[in-house]
Amino acid sequence: MIYETSPGKIVDISLQSTAGVQIEQVVDLKFDFTPLHAVSGQSYIKVQMPDQVAFSCVLKSNIGLKTAPSCEEVENNLLVFASPFEADSYDGNIPLSLEFRNRVLPGSNLMIKGIKIETYVTIENVDYLVDILDDSEYEFFAPE
Repeated sequence: MIYETSPGKIVDISLQSTAGVQIEQVVDLKFDFTPLHAVSGQSYIKVQMPDQVAFSCVLKSNIGLKTAPSCEEVENNLLVFASPFEADSYDGNIPLSLEFRNRVLPGSNLMIKGIKIETYVTIENVDYLVDILDDSEYEFFAPE
């Protein structure tokens, strides 16, 4: 008998500017999300941020993660945070936050949208998807 699991959800998604929403304004952007399930041991978070803003691993701060989590920009706006949790443990259903430093808002008032977030745990060199949100139409805000 083989059991197959399906991944859980990530909820309470938001992306907010900490200093205004003017077109082409340089701001810090706070990204909040809540994976529902616990992760322990070797793990990582993969985040595909919206294309309308250039994101990088330069963080101002974070909540719920290590002080300086290991981050790699795999490709344009695709960030991977390896072993991001203190004591390599996350209890699940606890809000997490990443604040990206000095991001330039788009040059038009088009909606900033689209997100993909995945949490993984690695057991015996096999990656298991724990929670996921994949919504290319998820709308955050439009610069004014």
